[in-house]
Amino acid sequence: MLLYRGGRSSLTMRNTQHATERLMGRLTATERKTVIDAVQTIKPTIDRTESVAVYTMDLGTSRTAPDGSQGRHVVAMIRGGRVATVMLRGDRQPATRTALRVDRVVKMY
Repeated sequence: MLLYRGGRSSLTMRNTQHATERLMGRLTATERKTVIDAVQTIKPTIDRTESVAVYTMDLGTSRTAPDGSQGRHVVAMIRGGRVATVMLRGDRQPATRTALRVDRVVKMY
């Protein structure tokens, strides 16, 4: 899954450049490690044909990232066997399959 090495992030489960940029731009090194660990844990249960939203951690308080993303929940979106993006979601944003346009929603915390 995500293997963090210094300033770069890569996936055994492959990631998009977009996901790498979001991971690096929105989270601290410690938070990235938590996301990476959560994605590695869930990886064996994901079929390459399904889309999965993985709620990897709760930041405790809402935050606004430099790119304007806001929320307290960190969500890794996996599509086609790849981490497509890592985003922040607020408490008032539904954590449903319909809202996230995925086959499955998994909360790791």
